Amino acid sequence: MDANGWPMGDGGTGLTGQISQTLNFTRTGKFRLALQIVSRAEGTGGIQNLGVYVDGILLQTFTPTSATSWDSDQLSLNIAATGNHTITFAAMNTTGDQSLFLDNINLVAAV
Repeated sequence: MDANGWPMGDGGTGLTGQISQTLNFTRTGKFRLALQIVSRAEGTGGIQNLGVYVDGILLQTFTPTSATSWDSDQLSLNIAATGNHTITFAAMNTTGDQSLFLDNINLVAAV
């Protein structure tokens, strides 16, 4: 899963951006999802928040702390059943001109 600096936000349109990918988990257990986010410097509507969902359930919200350097964040996932699960990254704010960028997404089994 690689977002390659994917921009997410409303750009003043009132719409939110999102990306998702369905992965086939062949085992259950704990996984670590790491990512990097940065805010867009010229946004006039404040800071965009990023929601991370698994199978439509919000697990965590991240807020970028900078528009000049990437924040490295992570969260733990507990996958209870094997099979397909969809991970979604979605911009949370729908008002104002706000964007963020998402990069270096990495999912690994926790040890």
